[in-house]
Amino acid sequence: AGGLGAGAADENVKGVVALFSGVIAVARSPASALAVIRETRAGGPFTQTVLGVTMVSDVLVILLFSATTELAHTLTDPSHPVTLSGGHPAAAAAHLCSIFVPRVAAELAASALLGLLLAALCLLALRVPEVPPLPQLGLLGVGAAAFSAQGLLDQLLVPLGVTAPSLEPMLACVITGFVVCNGGEVFTGRDERRQLEALVNSSMHPTLLFFFTTTGLGMRLSVLQHTWPAAVGLFVVRLAALYFGHAVGARWGAMPHRLRSFGWMAYVTQAGLSLGLASEIATDFAGWGPPLKATLMSVIVLNQLVGPPLLESAIRAAGEAGGALDPYHLRHEPGARRHDSRKTLTRAGSESESENGDGSVVGFGGLVPDGPSSPTAGMALAELVSDKERGFL
Repeated sequence: AGGLGAGAADENVKGVVALFSGVIAVARSPASALAVIRETRAGGPFTQTVLGVTMVSDVLVILLFSATTELAHTLTDPSHPVTLSGGHPAAAAAHLCSIFVPRVAAELAASALLGLLLAALCLLALRVPEVPPLPQLGLLGVGAAAFSAQGLLDQLLVPLGVTAPSLEPMLACVITGFVVCNGGEVFTGRDERRQLEALVNSSMHPTLLFFFTTTGLGMRLSVLQHTWPAAVGLFVVRLAALYFGHAVGARWGAMPHRLRSFGWMAYVTQAGLSLGLASEIATDFAGWGPPLKATLMSVIVLNQLVGPPLLESAIRAAGEAGGALDPYHLRHEPGARRHDSRKTLTRAGSESESENGDGSVVGFGGLVPDGPSSPTAGMALAELVSDKERGFL
């Protein structure tokens, strides 16, 4: 990656840069995928599998990013020097684990507790009288609390001589959304999912304003001129990894043979989450973080430009474009007719009826339940890169 680690004295920086690049490459864009699926009115096992993989990979990438951040702090911390290229690799690895594992455990536990606290605040925000902009301000306040909790915790514990655990705000927000949307019926006896979805959508515009403004401020042409060869290289390597990784996964998952040649095209798109993680790298690591952020942002923009057309091409090649209905809203709108039967593709590629009483669809490798679809529509770039903000709550 050129001069990304040239100014760093620690040789571990090169390995850390490679780890972060790999983690960001895992990220997808649920908002972009939902936009394309709704625009093409797609439905079927291939579409459901794409949605499932996209959602799961975004949760996984946040966990990986949290662990990688702690590992990067451990490897680049001058107060705890760790050298993996010495004569005793086993001892170095044991020393690394003794520092790294407790840090990761503390971060995950603290982020989970923060997520539960934010869930309680979010439930309170949903009880605010529906007089705009009071509910929106309450929800934005919860989001602000997520990203300011680390500074507040440092101010409280550092004067006492206690090292505050690191917090991953996006992981906390994922936990918040999960608790509110899935635990609402348990704790409050109400279905909070639809109400929260509507409130998030109505609060999106100021969030997008601040996010894209700060993102544009971090894009320096002088840096991009030196990092574009690395960006193009990472872009090509990621496409190759998606192709071969999908080939292996599709074979193990018993995907019909005719879908294996183009299925990888559905997972190229990246957007808001990737941009947010890249920004966190620049914030946490002042020396080599900003040039790495510039490189990764260039890769993300390339993936966002080519990803949606590739996803649409894959959906049309799978024969699932057109005529699909939103199963979640069908089941919940009064007077709507319920359709539980879907056409699924067998291993031989023929069509057969698959009906499940719970409204789930048989995807490749198992059942993929229908869930609420975001009302995101259109293919404007500003709309497609909003999944980081959707991950707030």
